[in-house]
Amino acid sequence: MAVSSANSVKAQLAQLLGSNGLPYWRALSDFLAGKTSRTEFEKDMRQWINTPELVQLHNSLLTAMLVTSQIDNSKDSTSPASSSQPSRKKRRRVLPHQDPAPRLRRWIVGLKKAERDRIRTISSSASSSSGSPYIQDEIKLERPIALRREYQNPAGAMPHVPLSSQTRALPSTQNIGARISLIAAQHNMKINRAVPALASAAIEAFIKQLSMDALALTVSPLAVSNASSSNPLSTHLPSSATPTLSLSSFAALLTVVPSSLPHPSAAADKLFLRGTLPDEPDDTRQRVQQAVEAGLEPDLAQYLALLEMRSGVREYLEGA
Repeated sequence: MAVSSANSVKAQLAQLLGSNGLPYWRALSDFLAGKTSRTEFEKDMRQWINTPELVQLHNSLLTAMLVTSQIDNSKDSTSPASSSQPSRKKRRRVLPHQDPAPRLRRWIVGLKKAERDRIRTISSSASSSSGSPYIQDEIKLERPIALRREYQNPAGAMPHVPLSSQTRALPSTQNIGARISLIAAQHNMKINRAVPALASAAIEAFIKQLSMDALALTVSPLAVSNASSSNPLSTHLPSSATPTLSLSSFAALLTVVPSSLPHPSAAADKLFLRGTLPDEPDDTRQRVQQAVEAGLEPDLAQYLALLEMRSGVREYLEGA
């Protein structure tokens, strides 16, 4: 009886609604399936159910559907299988990250239509995009940072250029050009051909200036014009106030091998080749004292000590 009454109500509604029948049934189906909220359903119904007769038929249809669902449930409950084995309702425990479908459906239905449309737009735009330009699984690829794309190529397409801190040598013009090209590719820029040569010349000039400053701190003047006749024994003696640049400080200042400098320095090569050996004892003062004790004047003894520092004079005296 309920089924026949529901069918008759549907026929009457279809006849009265006319062209509005299809959107009416779609809205009713979406509401019963839980796809739309009650507010949206009532808003749509007011557009088509606008007469007392349509309102009565609409309410009769909903009542008939409820009666039909109750009859079906009662038949299932009175079946012999269900009566012989009573059902035990036990609530299934769900973990916090395992949200059941009914709860999620109710949460989605509770959202406003504008919010649901915004979520659909975000999901569609994310699926249609070509993908993120950054590396997703950086831990697997052993790259701790997200590298930039190199022009139209992915990150890491260009050859790797070692740094000077790793090679312990000045970079060549080719290495400088490769490094500048990599940086320009990551920022989508173009470079001039003269840039690597200009950067190489600037680096060489800077390293040369550092070497000259380091040697100027340690080398004392040995010119004869700077000698003072009043105190001949202390003119060329090492002064305690003179700053001394240690080997570790010199290595930290250059951070490169001196032989790779544009203009190699003999003093720097000697310093690195000597390593950590102690300095040779300065016997100039002892030779001056011996010459004075032998009867020479202090000025002549000092001049003789300076001449003995020359390798040719020293070999001649030793041969004599």
